Formats: sequence, structure tokens, C-alpha cells
Amino acid sequence: MLFLSIDQKTYEILQMEVPPPSATPLIDTTYIRIDGRKIIGEAHTLFDGYYQQWLQPAMMSYRDEPEKAIQSFTEKGNNSYKVIKGSISNTTDRDKPCILNYEFTVDNYATAIDNEIYINMVLEKGISTGEMKKNRVTPYEFEHKSSDHYTVVLDIPEGYSLSSLPKDKSYTSDIVDFSLKYRIEGQKVFMDVVLDIKTILLQPSDFVAWNEYFNTS
Repeated sequence: MLFLSIDQKTYEILQMEVPPPSATPLIDTTYIRIDGRKIIGEAHTLFDGYYQQWLQPAMMSYRDEPEKAIQSFTEKGNNSYKVIKGSISNTTDRDKPCILNYEFTVDNYATAIDNEIYINMVLEKGISTGEMKKNRVTPYEFEHKSSDHYTVVLDIPEGYSLSSLPKDKSYTSDIVDFSLKYRIEGQKVFMDVVLDIKTILLQPSDFVAWNEYFNTS
């Protein structure tokens, strides 16, 4: 809704259309390999729509420090996540997406037991708002609808073979769509996550559906 003042005595209230999730995409593609308990990665993250509108001004303050900027606006793995090299494409043109290209490391992420290695391929720490408390009575507001896509590609270490994969997951409702899928191609494991936030206001009546999604993810 938009309040438009015409003069001191006249005003008009206009109904503004809320852009769909597809108008605000985040597309992240990450390639990782295991080095002991550490993972070494390369990522490419595209921000458009409302994501781009808030990210571009923030990036302008880090013009000569791309690694510091990327470190501030991305999270992967655990608290040891460190961006070691990076570049930023488009920090001025609002008609084009902002793209981050970077290399990173995460210490103490892979777990080795005997001759087996375990790793969680869901690297994004802030992929979703948390569970809504049952006693919450006020709505929860999102800044905008959005569509987030994450792809992680893992190189299977030399001398190892894949023994198991987590099950695929999905959830669909009027407020959120979510899917997590795995596939194998040669010596690589692919994980794809899609998260569409389809509302800008979670009412208390929506909390049960939201928590069902959260527990699925």
C-alpha cells in the first residue's frame, strides 16, 4: 500500500503489487573439496531484485576490500569460514545483478572415522528464518518475497567411493516452497536447494505450516 499526498487537503491511497519470489533471486553455486578436516571451496553468488538493492550500497563502502565485503555478507560451514580471495561484479548499476566470486576455506568441517568421511553439504548457516515459537502472538514480517537457489558440488576424494546419501526432502504450502535434492555424476556429488518465500507477512495462523517446513529442512 502506498500513501500519496497531492496537497495539504488531498491524498490518495494506492495498492501496490508485491513482486513475486522470482523477482528477487539469490543463486549460489559452490564447488568444494576435502583436505583433511578442512574444506576448500570456490563460490559464485548472484543477487538480484531487492537483494541487489540493499547489497549494492553496502558493497560500495568496501570498494578496495572485496574479501572483507564478501566475508561480511556470506556464511558457509562454521565460524572458521574465511574468504581468501574474491571479486565483486557490478556495485553501481541497479539494472544488473550483483555477483560475488570468491575462494574460501572452512576448518574442522569434515569428520573422519576410521576409513570413512562424513560431511554436511548444506553449507549455508542462515538459509532460513528459525522455528516460530508456539506462544508467539505477533506476525513475523519478511522484507520481501524471494527465491533462493543453492547448488553445492563436492569432489569425492581420490581413493574413496560414495557409500550413502541423505534422502531428498520437499515441502510446499501457500507461504513457502522448499526442496533439497542430491545426485551423483561420476566422482562428484551435487546438492540442490530451492527455497521460495511466498509471503511478506507470517500470521500466527501460518506458524504451524512454517514450523512444518522448518522441521522438514
